[in-house]
Amino acid sequence: MYEGKGLIGEDGIFTKLMQRFINAALEGEVTAHIKEDKKVGRPNRRNGYTQKN
Repeated sequence: MYEGKGLIGEDGIFTKLMQRFINAALEGEVTAHIKEDKKVGRPNRRNGYTQKN
């Protein structure tokens, strides 16, 4: 903040933090969804995933 950078936006201070938080939340949601499907016997699985850029 002392360097005059904004909080959000392409070069914002919190941009990477927000991106990590959102990705972790989505990952958790998918994991919970797949676990729930497994419990009730529906065939559902991950097709794999790769590192995002």
